[in-house]
Amino acid sequence: MLRRFVAIGLVGLFIAMSLVVAQDDIGPYDRAADVNGDGIVDIMDLTQVGQAYGSNYTLRSQANMTVITVASFAISPPEVENARVAIFERRIWNWGNATVVEYSNASGVAVFELSPNSSYRAVAWRTIPEENSSSYSYTDFETNSFSEASVMIVLGEPAVPSVRLLPACSVVVTLLNKTTGLLYDYDFPSSIITLIVYRTWYGDDGTWLIDEVINAAIWTTQHVPVFVMNSIQTSLLYHGLGGFVIVEKYGPLVLGSSAFQLTEDLSANVIIYVPSSP
Repeated sequence: MLRRFVAIGLVGLFIAMSLVVAQDDIGPYDRAADVNGDGIVDIMDLTQVGQAYGSNYTLRSQANMTVITVASFAISPPEVENARVAIFERRIWNWGNATVVEYSNASGVAVFELSPNSSYRAVAWRTIPEENSSSYSYTDFETNSFSEASVMIVLGEPAVPSVRLLPACSVVVTLLNKTTGLLYDYDFPSSIITLIVYRTWYGDDGTWLIDEVINAAIWTTQHVPVFVMNSIQTSLLYHGLGGFVIVEKYGPLVLGSSAFQLTEDLSANVIIYVPSSP
């Protein structure tokens, strides 16, 4: 009953405001206020808000586990299926391997077994190759004494204060199987792989120039399909902003490469497609 009164009150308030606000005083279109996404902010949006007043999104939980929910409120239902979720220990964020990596299920959930009373950073992203698009975001959290946490990561719009993209100065590199599109899980036999980052730019003489920026060796026992590096600490900005190419090699063999540029906050989300086996 209370929700019904609130809905009626909100609609009445909207009608009253519509009568006193002149057309010329209407501000620019606000995507966040367009609840039903029809391109018009009107009484229909307010009606939906009134009907939903008091409701909330309930996060999933599981005993002795950390549950990450990936959502995008630009879609309905908001749960993002097959998004990749990587968990990092906060102390190794500047350059290190992901602790664990999982895909979100049909309910937008990825479940992890983590240490109790520990601080972590969760990064989630979804790449759509056919649309050449990728959305990503992250959040920091702590587990309780039972290794439990219930966390949400929001991708895409609407842009709300709690939504953040990658941490500043961070470059996340993901290896995907070229055939399946899934995380690369090949078990390298007693060897190392290397990630080499090159900076490229257009020279004064009209030719493309290239410099090797960082050559990072990753031992097999530490190899996971997601890496993260700090763009400042790894000297990506030594010669100023520019384009970059990252190459993954298994011994002398090149497995894959990808070109990228840093965003304004000096971060990047890089995908490298590699064959099923070297």
